[in-house]
Amino acid sequence: GTSKQQQDKDHVRLAEEVNNEVLRKYFFSLTEDFLSPLRKCFDATWSSVKIPVLLRTTDCSHLFTPQRFLNYIKQHGWNKNIFKCGKTEVLHFYSRFMATATFNVWISECIEEAFRKDVVFGNVEVLLHGVSQIQIIEVYQAFKQLLEIEQQKAILDVALVEGLKDAMEVIRSQLLPDHIGMFLDGGTGKAAQKMQKN
Repeated sequence: GTSKQQQDKDHVRLAEEVNNEVLRKYFFSLTEDFLSPLRKCFDATWSSVKIPVLLRTTDCSHLFTPQRFLNYIKQHGWNKNIFKCGKTEVLHFYSRFMATATFNVWISECIEEAFRKDVVFGNVEVLLHGVSQIQIIEVYQAFKQLLEIEQQKAILDVALVEGLKDAMEVIRSQLLPDHIGMFLDGGTGKAAQKMQKN
């Protein structure tokens, strides 16, 4: 009767859920394998830049060009498990992917992710080691601008906001002279407080 029909429906639904999960994992794994050489190229490019955190606020399309990624794949290879064709076809497939809007979205997400990792988990003194005072000021101003944007979002990324605040404090108090820190703060920072005490 009805309970047998219900059991059959439940079995079918369960089987479909399991199949969907298996397919989802399979396609996720395929996508990760496909993106792997692109991600490695992105990481190598990001870490080769003198001040990578500035890539978040500047136009960096000249850095992450399809040609750079293709050259990287030619040199370092790709995941042979997902392609059953020759080098020419593989490079053509990657070229076609890099001509899509999806590739540009992926690059933007990689920049966001790398920037967040550097700000939240990095050490600003290490990140800015050996750069000029002008470049440090540029980073400070970029962080200040991004902090204002982040603080206006409906859902706050608390770790990023705190990371930006901490980095700005280190820049102001340890990497720049007091008079510049005061100027950057609009006269409200530690330097201004010191001058008020004198």
